[in-house]
Amino acid sequence: MIFLPAGLTSGIRPEHPTIADVGRIGTTMTHDENPGGDTNVLASGGPWQDMSVRLHGQHAILTNSAVIFDCSDTAACLPDAQGARAVNDQAA
Repeated sequence: MIFLPAGLTSGIRPEHPTIADVGRIGTTMTHDENPGGDTNVLASGGPWQDMSVRLHGQHAILTNSAVIFDCSDTAACLPDAQGARAVNDQAA
C-alpha cells in the first residue's frame, strides 16, 4: 500500500522505474547501494523529492549525476476515492 501526500496525483512503486536515455522522470542521484542483485537509488529533482528506486542488477551511478527514469503507464498508482491511498488495478 502506498499513501500519497496531499496534492500528488499519482505514484509509482520503487521497482517500476528503469534507467532511460529519454524519459519522464529527470532526477539527480543522491545515494546508491548495491546490496546484492539489485541497486537501490535515492534521487531527487523537480517534483520528485527523495525518490527511491530499486533497479534490477548492478548499476554504477555516480553521486550527483543526472539520471533519467521512465516506467510504463500501467505502473502508475492513482488515488482511491478518498484521495489518500494509491491503488493500481492494472498491476500484476
